[in-house]
Amino acid sequence: MDAAGVGFLKANISTVVGALYEPEDARRDSGFTTFYMGINIGGALGPLVCGGLGNWLGMRYGFAAAGIGMLVAMCTFLYGQKFLGDRTSPPNPEALRRKLLPGITREWAIYGCALLLVVLVWQALNVYALASGTLLWFAAGLGLFVMYFSIFRCQPLERDRMLVVATLIVFAIIFWSLYMQMFGSLTLFSDRLVDRDLFGVEIAASQLNGLPSVFVITLAPVLSFLWFWLAKRHLNPNIPVKFALSLVLVGLAFMMPSLGQSFSDDGMRISLFWFVMIFVLMVIGELCQAPISMSMITKLCPRRVLGMMMGAYFVSLAIGSIVAGELAARFTQVAQRADGSLVDAGAALDTYASAFFAFGGIAICFGLMLYLLSPFLYQHMHDRDETHGDSFILRFYRGVGLCS
Repeated sequence: MDAAGVGFLKANISTVVGALYEPEDARRDSGFTTFYMGINIGGALGPLVCGGLGNWLGMRYGFAAAGIGMLVAMCTFLYGQKFLGDRTSPPNPEALRRKLLPGITREWAIYGCALLLVVLVWQALNVYALASGTLLWFAAGLGLFVMYFSIFRCQPLERDRMLVVATLIVFAIIFWSLYMQMFGSLTLFSDRLVDRDLFGVEIAASQLNGLPSVFVITLAPVLSFLWFWLAKRHLNPNIPVKFALSLVLVGLAFMMPSLGQSFSDDGMRISLFWFVMIFVLMVIGELCQAPISMSMITKLCPRRVLGMMMGAYFVSLAIGSIVAGELAARFTQVAQRADGSLVDAGAALDTYASAFFAFGGIAICFGLMLYLLSPFLYQHMHDRDETHGDSFILRFYRGVGLCS
């Protein structure tokens, strides 16, 4: 039920945010960064309120609080809809009212399919292999459809832009495959091999997972102001360059455990400082990619497929989560005793540090690859936004005649 509901929510609310800005509005990236900060305020408060009530009074109170929060959010949206004008209206209302079967319009058929999806997902989640395999096949089918639609159903300008968006979504999968280690291998790493003592108090590894949301809330206004400040001076990096930067930053984040190991006193645990730096770099990379992706889709994709393309981006998060789990399972396994303690902490630290260093190197290589491709992708975006500055590689390509 939650998956189907979020499916209706996330893609559409992001599309509404994009509709608030004209295509060439320099505030678009900053607006999405602020929007993304709001998402993470909820992400930070949700575990505190719902989890706290669940621990203190019982889980039914935690779930009730979540339901009340969603009800308040819906009422807030309905009240504020008057400020959005026609930006929340469907692009083709007549198509929704068209009857597919006697007494059943297309709109009600969509609702019925959503309920059917709830049942199918519920059953699929009972078998991980089935769920992950189905998702991968769905993603492959969606990718083929996007390619078909771009080539055969779009005008040349729309086609070029759609193919650029599709290419960057592929790079987003690489980013999320590493970022999602935050909730898997990095959590285990912090529990086993990080000195979590802070002023005499040991911080739980689970508590550290709240840091990313805190960093998003604190750093999003900084990035939002930075993009707007650079845009006013015609120095704002274009979208492919921001994507490349996000991959390089997440790569540098995975270099931190190796640095921490080199500064470790006993060679068996790293300082909390180095672990926190992982999250800082990851979150800055996240802010260079996630809100920018939503901004990009609302700016470049044809309105008739905005919801689908926004959904395709969110599928990249799901695929990234699956790949993240496979990477962690294959490369970060360490010897444990029956009680879960490590057999050899020093060897375990070596295993984690080596795996993370390899992850970081892969991310940086893909980031540099995307940076080299960025002039060609930017050219096919047909973006006349003068707030973007020319990257070094774009100026170089122009100098040697590889790019116009």
